[in-house]
Amino acid sequence: MVNVAKSDGPPHLTSYYQYPKLSKYEGLVGKIECRAPTTFVGIEVELEGIKTKEITTIPSSFKMEPDGSLKLKGMEFISVPIRFIYLESELVRLFGVIKNPTISSRCSIHIHMNARDFSEEELYRFMILYLIFERSLFRFSGGRNENIFCHPVYSYLGKLKDEINKLQTVGNIVYLHWNKYIALNICPLWGGDCGASKKIGTIEFRHMSGTTDIERIIHWINLIVSLKISAKKFKLPEIKELVSNMTEEAHYRWLAEQVFKDWADLLDTPEFASDVAEGILAAKLVLFDQDVEAKPVRFKFLRKAGK
Repeated sequence: MVNVAKSDGPPHLTSYYQYPKLSKYEGLVGKIECRAPTTFVGIEVELEGIKTKEITTIPSSFKMEPDGSLKLKGMEFISVPIRFIYLESELVRLFGVIKNPTISSRCSIHIHMNARDFSEEELYRFMILYLIFERSLFRFSGGRNENIFCHPVYSYLGKLKDEINKLQTVGNIVYLHWNKYIALNICPLWGGDCGASKKIGTIEFRHMSGTTDIERIIHWINLIVSLKISAKKFKLPEIKELVSNMTEEAHYRWLAEQVFKDWADLLDTPEFASDVAEGILAAKLVLFDQDVEAKPVRFKFLRKAGK
């Protein structure tokens, strides 16, 4: 088993699984701000129209593979696990050697975020926060919620409730019945979906449409890692209180600012309030056996100087 640093809290997922070691790859620091610069991420870039004979070399941080879901000379470029702060420069290097790719509706960007340092309850809290903002996240990332390889979680709320409530029993090895083609793919945490996913200790985000816009990719990851930071910050009773009592757009925007900080404006669309209202209702279904009567919102647990 992997040696795990001692902690006063519940054991991390690493305690249960023998994950492969993370890459020691180091590169150049990018210019775009990263909210969690040392967090390990991985990226899978799908592109078509790739003239492989013209690509003499690609950065050592990537490998190039055919992808069966693509057509028209489609290829997938898969990175090693890399600290977020280095990813921008690696993408600049990668896109610098790919000449005039085609970006079709079949192309997408998949992000893997290191989650092996989650406890079961932190994973549970993460998924509730994700569910609240899922519709807004789809809007920012390109609206792939009708793609057969990117099913939204909100389409499976009954299943979600049955499965993730298992995470509330601390000490059980996590193994949920999940499908790798759900937009929030947690199968890589334990090699789920009948072995279709490798056990690498990540959560995969399948949302983003195909792009070579590096700034947009980096900001998408900033939203993703913000969810992780908040899942470790908020306690479950706090999340339940928020979900129970939030009823107005001002509440939703306040929560977005708490979760996403400087990147909350990325989710600012005309549909934001209705999207989050739907997310709150979905979270209630998962968290509670019945609807909860709204009460005046009390943000006592986050009233700290400078917060």
